[in-house]
Amino acid sequence: MADDISYVKGTIKVKNAEETLVPFYPNTLSTLVFDPETGTSLESILNSTLKTSNAMSEGCIKDRWLTNVTDRSMDEQLNGSMLVAWQLDSKDYEWNIVVNATNGNSRYASVPFVMYNRSGTMTVDWGDGTTSSITSSNWQNAVHQYAVGGTYNVSVRHTNWNEIRIATDYDQDWNSSTSNRYSSYPRYNIIWYFAKSVKNILNPIPPVAGAEYLSNYSSSSMTAVSSDRTTRCMFYYCDNLESVPDNLFANFPETTDFYSCFHKCTRLKSIPSGLFDSNTAAASFQYCFQYCSSLQSIPSGLFDNNTQTTSFQYCFQYCSLLQSIPSGLFDSNTAATNFGGCFRNCTSLQSIPENLFANNTSAVDFNYCFDSTKDIKNFTLRIGSEQVKYILRMFYNPESGTVYVPENSTTYNTFINKMSSCSYYFSSITVIGE
Repeated sequence: MADDISYVKGTIKVKNAEETLVPFYPNTLSTLVFDPETGTSLESILNSTLKTSNAMSEGCIKDRWLTNVTDRSMDEQLNGSMLVAWQLDSKDYEWNIVVNATNGNSRYASVPFVMYNRSGTMTVDWGDGTTSSITSSNWQNAVHQYAVGGTYNVSVRHTNWNEIRIATDYDQDWNSSTSNRYSSYPRYNIIWYFAKSVKNILNPIPPVAGAEYLSNYSSSSMTAVSSDRTTRCMFYYCDNLESVPDNLFANFPETTDFYSCFHKCTRLKSIPSGLFDSNTAAASFQYCFQYCSSLQSIPSGLFDNNTQTTSFQYCFQYCSLLQSIPSGLFDSNTAATNFGGCFRNCTSLQSIPENLFANNTSAVDFNYCFDSTKDIKNFTLRIGSEQVKYILRMFYNPESGTVYVPENSTTYNTFINKMSSCSYYFSSITVIGE
């Protein structure tokens, strides 16, 4: 593989040219390397080769094997003088999903990208022999009706993903009146039919510029509430979604909010362990998997890289088939303050890991954390925070339980006071200061 690469006088060339590639730096250019012989930075080299009109004909940074690397990036040593990571150019990035167009949704499907007031062209292969070229003037074509109901592989390409936004429902009001508005206005249909048809997501979401929140109830107009590269409510009510890949959000390293991201994805049975590995800035997972009623397990290490997260409030509420929690689930989340309702109504949950919250020294709120988890009979739990103030209905009257808390702390006093004032839910709980 390395024999196919040459580095000569500031130009990198690859044999058997197939795909244009550009340098990939996860968060910053601070690791950018340079040629020690000339002192020329790699950024300068690539700017002068890839970004010129004749770069394609020169065959710079192009080779099919580079497109087959797991997680779209790799390290390659170039003549012993340069170490660089590569990824597909955003122009050539293809997003792949599987949709299930049923008679129940009138055999419609959509891709959740908004071309409204955007430049460039998005090309969609709908998997039934039909393709659509979508621009700002005909962007409603992001919705497609199949002649025959069934499962289809859909691929999406765009000339520049950084020019468009992903559509998401900021208001989250999915009652009957909202359903009517989705059927009435093409702009809302983009979300509605994507939510009702998407079955599998096969690779990371493209590096779009941000989100376009559809928030105007009274007309077909659209309001851009936020231009952030947010994941808030991104797959809200995708109740046919069955699987997502590792690093689904790899192109959103700066996002801070996963609020209701998979809310009511009722067919999602499992979560890949690397789902949030790239999202080191994530601050909130509030309601993230709420009502994922088919979810059976949570992978160890799911939140290991999310060290800035402060809230897991109602994160797994109503995951009614969830039977266990990995013991180190929150070990890295020392900044987390809110675990209120986190596992509330997880009615199949059998146990609580003893050290689940031992590392969460900033925790303040555990209100309703295990409320309505009636099958947890006996448990031992250690809480590492000295600052806990809220534990209303933290447990659902288990047969017995022992909670270890820091002695002579706010946490200790909170538990002692609550056991006295709310004995129904704490009558079988023993609190020990240590």
